[in-house]
Amino acid sequence: MVRKQLNANFERAKRCYDERVKSTKFRKGEFVSHVIPRTKKGVNKKWMMTNKGPYRIIKRLNDVNFVVQKLPTSGMEIVHIDRLTRFHGTVPKPWKQVVRKEQEVASEMSASEDEAHKNAINAEATRDKNALGLLEQAVANVNNSDAHNTADKNASDCNAVNAISTDTDMTADLIDFTDGVTWPTVERAIRVTLVVVMI
Repeated sequence: MVRKQLNANFERAKRCYDERVKSTKFRKGEFVSHVIPRTKKGVNKKWMMTNKGPYRIIKRLNDVNFVVQKLPTSGMEIVHIDRLTRFHGTVPKPWKQVVRKEQEVASEMSASEDEAHKNAINAEATRDKNALGLLEQAVANVNNSDAHNTADKNASDCNAVNAISTDTDMTADLIDFTDGVTWPTVERAIRVTLVVVMI
């Protein structure tokens, strides 16, 4: 009974806290202020400066813990997100050179990535152009051979029809056969399939 009541109280307190808390997200490289609550004897807490910094976020360990550093040469500290506030101001003097170098490296990397992307697009366009040229050449070859084979087929069909003109039934059967699928059509389909497979 007591355990149930404690769990209910915990859930209610958690729900109230989650409703009023505002999640803050920090990124690597951002400048923050570190809240260090200190008290001095005889001094009111209201008049004490508790924000120290600015610190720079070096690494994010998880959702709530960050590694921060005050100066490029100083040691690092692990700080909970509840003790960090966003720093509003210019880049501190000790960090200016470091930030400038990082920006130069980032711009060089983006330029090299853009160049690599352009080269990839050009290579793909050249490959597509070559493939299209091969396909057009194959289609032209198929059309030329198709026209040649059609002329030969028509001549042989005429000869066959003249040779068996006495038998009307056989002539009708031959005409019905030649109206169907012809060999040049089948040959063209095979050649186009082979060209596509090779590409």
